[in-house]
Amino acid sequence: MREIAIGVEESGQQFIWVVRGGQDDSWLPEGFEERINGRGMVIRGWAPQVLILEHEAVGAFGTPRWRESRRGCRR
Repeated sequence: MREIAIGVEESGQQFIWVVRGGQDDSWLPEGFEERINGRGMVIRGWAPQVLILEHEAVGAFGTPRWRESRRGCRR
């Protein structure tokens, strides 16, 4: 998770990252959320997935579930 955080920060792209609630934040690089403020968001717990994925700005999403990864990119 820490490596993903570093990657999305260094990419410079806008993002929404939904992580399971109840996890401590020790995996986040120090100062991560302050540095990505305005172009990225970390949501802990439930998020309105369908609403997010229907937005025209969404080009891809990642999931740990193999079956769902087949629909991970929009044309």
